[in-house]
Amino acid sequence: MIATPSRALLLALLAASCVSPTRPKDPAHFGPDLVEGQIVAQGLLGVAFFERVEHRGGANPSRSGSVGDLETMPVASGMWQQVFGGEELDWGLEAGLGLGYRNGHDRVDSEHGGGPVEVDVDLLLIDVSGGGFLSMPLGERARIYAGAGPLLQLADYAQEGTDPVSSEEIDREGQGIGIGLYARTGIEVIAPNDVILGFGLRWVESSLSLDDDLGRLEVGGAQLFLTISDGF
Repeated sequence: MIATPSRALLLALLAASCVSPTRPKDPAHFGPDLVEGQIVAQGLLGVAFFERVEHRGGANPSRSGSVGDLETMPVASGMWQQVFGGEELDWGLEAGLGLGYRNGHDRVDSEHGGGPVEVDVDLLLIDVSGGGFLSMPLGERARIYAGAGPLLQLADYAQEGTDPVSSEEIDREGQGIGIGLYARTGIEVIAPNDVILGFGLRWVESSLSLDDDLGRLEVGGAQLFLTISDGF
């Protein structure tokens, strides 16, 4: 079996990302028109539909991310927005922590020639992101927002298989860290019982250097989220 992070830890982080901290609400400002000094906490749970998740170079370079299973990945995130000003168009800074995990299949080049080799892959992605955001109310019960900035991404990548030419086992695991960019947008609505629900889209681009001679991991594409928020 490929060495993977604790499943219990992963499930705990996924659950935690959907729980937003609470703060006393000012009834006069309970709505999508944010006020200076306010903090909005969001829990996000969704799926990534990456255009590519591929590694290049190293002892077992990937042929193409498009032939693997890793582009579709469950993801979860927690984001916090701090409002610094604005009237109809509110603005401020945001930061968050996200993760994604997938066990699937990929192809790597054989070290001994003979074409690509099918391998089982475990991939854990963790990112810390932050940047600026804008928010605009849509009537009294909804808002739209957008944010963008840099991100720091960490990865744990493990692959396991058998080279059909040499019959040697392919068993490598590497960790890496890299930088990239994110941009996101979303819409939120105050539902019955004052529950704030929404839908979000985030785009990420990153490049990480993996150890254990696994080369570079390139990640890019869209993530779709359902959101639940607090702090208006």
